Amino acid sequence: MIPSEQLPAVAPDLFRSAADDVAELWLQPVPLPIPSGIAPLDRALDGGFLPESLAVLCAGTGRGKSGLVVQIALGWLAQGRSVLFIETEMSKRQTLARFLAQRMRQPWREIFNRGPQSTDELSKVAQRDLRGLYIVRWQRSQDIGQILESCPQFPSGPPLVIVDQLSDLARALLLADMRIATARVTADLKRFAEKHRTVILAVSQTARTVTADHRKRRSGRDFEGASKDAGEVEADAASLLYLDSEPCPRNGAAKAKIHVSKSRWSPCNEVVELLFHGALGTFEPVAAEQHARDHQETL
Repeated sequence: MIPSEQLPAVAPDLFRSAADDVAELWLQPVPLPIPSGIAPLDRALDGGFLPESLAVLCAGTGRGKSGLVVQIALGWLAQGRSVLFIETEMSKRQTLARFLAQRMRQPWREIFNRGPQSTDELSKVAQRDLRGLYIVRWQRSQDIGQILESCPQFPSGPPLVIVDQLSDLARALLLADMRIATARVTADLKRFAEKHRTVILAVSQTARTVTADHRKRRSGRDFEGASKDAGEVEADAASLLYLDSEPCPRNGAAKAKIHVSKSRWSPCNEVVELLFHGALGTFEPVAAEQHARDHQETL
């Protein structure tokens, strides 16, 4: 047995009575759900993302996951919230081009390829629509926990955070077991969300064992284990979403679905049907008439 004098010190407020906790916590404002700005998704989540928690979006390559989180970030900005967007793959110019493209309703590659003569026009759009957005291009030598804790406080409160994407952060830890590495990353994200009473939405690649059979009707439960190193992701995530979209023609649209595999705030197994506009990277609700036709065709 370890002598008591060698045991680590225990914080004096670790063992508090439930009555004291209730008296303190219920004096604070009610933590309201944070809407995504995409109406059918917010309905499926009973109002939006659960505050003080980590949400994970899983999707395969080319399914539109970056466009979806950019669209959600724009929805948060429209609500007057500050957004910290941590990008691990794309350059800042690529990331900003995607934001500007969605606001200007133009293909993001066209925005990216514009020359210096477009600076004034793009700056005006950014000043009007991207106030409160802070993009951090993550480097492999940077610790995600330190980045989050060094984030300044804004008048609108703690920023809502998007991390694109988890696997890069996990690989940078150089651990032999990616599940352990992923667990460390998600634990840091979850801890920050709880401490600062905010939402973190992180992107995760889909595991290769998941196939995309668009003809099969599936529920959210069918996508449990869809993300890479899913055991750790699902343990820490309060919401787990799986995005699947059909191949999108150039400058066209394709059907897409968001499967709610896990949600502590709302029922699971919800399926959100959308249209994905690949060139813009945006998603929109399927019109009721189209939804009825698709349902009839399925029957």
